[in-house]
Amino acid sequence: MYGVAWFGILGPLEVTAVGRLIRIAGRSQRELLAVLLLRANQLVSIDLLIETGWPDTPPASARRQVQNAVGRLRNTLTNGGLPGDLIETRPGGYLLGAMADELDTLTFNRHVEESRQASARQQWDKAVARLRAAPALWRGQPLPDLDNHLVVAEARRLQERRVEVLEECLDLELRLGRHHQVVGELTALAEEHPLRERVCALLMLALYRNGRTAGRSADPGGGGRLPHPGRAGPVRTRGSRHRLPAGAVRHRRPQPRADV
Repeated sequence: MYGVAWFGILGPLEVTAVGRLIRIAGRSQRELLAVLLLRANQLVSIDLLIETGWPDTPPASARRQVQNAVGRLRNTLTNGGLPGDLIETRPGGYLLGAMADELDTLTFNRHVEESRQASARQQWDKAVARLRAAPALWRGQPLPDLDNHLVVAEARRLQERRVEVLEECLDLELRLGRHHQVVGELTALAEEHPLRERVCALLMLALYRNGRTAGRSADPGGGGRLPHPGRAGPVRTRGSRHRLPAGAVRHRRPQPRADV
């Protein structure tokens, strides 16, 4: 589609053609498009579309209704200025093709991958910038007005993915010695997700490096104080994909390359 289309599912469903909003009328049309976008560049079988449309007992005409719904959705997108072959008919189902700059979830994944590539080259500032850019694509709860069971499950998965990338970013920034800059953000994240072990560990580490104790003001759940780093032993953050050279944080922050 070469930049003509933009699809957003990291928030309310949004479709634009050359910057103009396309209105997708009707819940069933929005649910159908959401499922195709959640499976972008993959074959979505008619059986799956029937299952998501009629989770209990599908009518005998379900297959024909799905085919008609895809035809109506194609017409809506084409009338809005998008290519007619956007939704391809394949044996057994349909495929909606999109490039990384046409669908926000694909853009998100590209930012994360570019961050890890930058880390492998020790381009730390670029790695952080790409991790920051990924969750910045969020416009709110993904697809909040759709209660299709597949859409709801995928929306939860996307929310989990967003928090994981935030954790990865804050972990890297702590390893770069930026505890002053991230302690407030970590405190807010711990209040939002009080049961996430990695968030709490990162918060304790940031507070420790700031010379503060994790007392009542840093209690993320309100049900008890975080352990003081001096009593809890060394704070470890697990799952980091960004390996800094030994001593990089202890002595000085790594110097990023110029091509950020």
